[in-house]
Amino acid sequence: MDKKLKNIERNRIIDTRNYEKGIFLNRAERVKKFSKSELQNIFNLTNFCNIGNYYDTNDFHQKCSDYVNVNKDEILLTNGAEEAIRYIFNILLDKGDTIMFPTPTYGMYHVYTRMYQLESIILDYNDDFKINKDKLYENLLKVKVFFLPNPSHIEDLFTQDEVINICKILKENNSYLVVDETYYGFGAKSMIKLINSIDNIFIIRSFSKTFGLPSIRVGCLISNDKTMNNISNYRPAYEISYPSLKIAEYFLDNIEIVNNYIKECIEGREYLISELKKNNITYNGESNYLLNIKVENEEICNKLCNILEERYIYIRNCKKYISVTIGPIKYMKKLLDNFIDLYKKFSFLFKEDDSGKLNYIATDTTFDENLQK
Repeated sequence: MDKKLKNIERNRIIDTRNYEKGIFLNRAERVKKFSKSELQNIFNLTNFCNIGNYYDTNDFHQKCSDYVNVNKDEILLTNGAEEAIRYIFNILLDKGDTIMFPTPTYGMYHVYTRMYQLESIILDYNDDFKINKDKLYENLLKVKVFFLPNPSHIEDLFTQDEVINICKILKENNSYLVVDETYYGFGAKSMIKLINSIDNIFIIRSFSKTFGLPSIRVGCLISNDKTMNNISNYRPAYEISYPSLKIAEYFLDNIEIVNNYIKECIEGREYLISELKKNNITYNGESNYLLNIKVENEEICNKLCNILEERYIYIRNCKKYISVTIGPIKYMKKLLDNFIDLYKKFSFLFKEDDSGKLNYIATDTTFDENLQK
C-alpha cells in the first residue's frame, strides 16, 4: 500500500440531521425541497428503462456547453466539481509542487495536498472576511497552481482585472489559476470569458449549488480548446452516470425551475440582510449562496449552533462566525425568529474579561432560565 495513502486519516461523512423536521442551512444544499410534481416529472421524463444499456453523452454535452456559453471542445464533464479539481491534481501537479488556496474552503483541497505529497500555502481571511492579498502576491511565483474559489465560502470576490493580473504573474513560471465557480449564480460575476484570451486559466462549475442538485454529482472543467484537448484525454469512457445525466438534462431543458429558485434565494438573502442590519449584526455574502454572520466568541458560536440544532435548524459553526445557506424568505424567517433572540441574550449574558476570555455573568437565575426569558 502506498505510504502517502496509508498515512492519511479520513472518516466517512455521517449525516445525523433530522430529514423530516430539519431546515438544512449548513452544507450549501437546496433549502426548499422539490415539489412532488417536479419530482414526478423528473422520473417520468428521464426514461430510466434504458439503464440496461450504454448511452450517448453528446446531446447533454452540447446542452451544457450552450448553458455556460462555451464551445464543446472547451468543456469537460466531470463527476461533480470534486473530479474537476482532481483532474488538476492528477495532470498538472507533481510531487513536491506548491499550491495555494484560501481557507475555509472545500475540504478536499487539504486531502489532495497530502495525498499527492504537495506543499501548500494557505490564505486566511481576516476578521473583515478579506484575504491577505499581500501574502497572495508575495507567493504567486512559488506556486504551480493557485485554486481560487470565486465566490468562496467567505465570498471576498476578485475582479476580472485582478484575475487577469494573477494569471499574468503565474504565466511567468508556466503555472495555472483554477477559478472555482461552484457558488456561481447568485450575484457574483463569472470569469469564463477569460478562457478566450488567457491560456493558463481553468474554470470549475457544478450542478450542486446553482441547480440545487448535489446528490447527482455533475460538474465540469472549462478552459481554452488547446488545453482542454490534453486534459480531456484523461477522461473515462463515460464521464457521468446515465441517471445523473438525464436528471441534469431535465433541469437544463426546464431552466425556469432553476432560475425561479435562484430568484427566491436572492429574495431570501435580501430579507436576511435587512433584518441583520436592523439589529446591527455584522455579516458578509451579498453575492453568494452562503451568508456569514459574525459572532463575538467561539463559546457563543458553539452554544448558538447547539441550541438551533436542538430546534432542527442546522447552520455551520465556523467558530467566530456562522455560515448560512440562503433560501426562500420562509426559511430565512424561521432562522431569524430563533437566531436573533438568542444572539441578543448571549450578548447580554456574556462579557469579556481583561484577557479576552468570555465569561457568563452571574444572575439570580440559571443560564438556561435566562435563555427562557
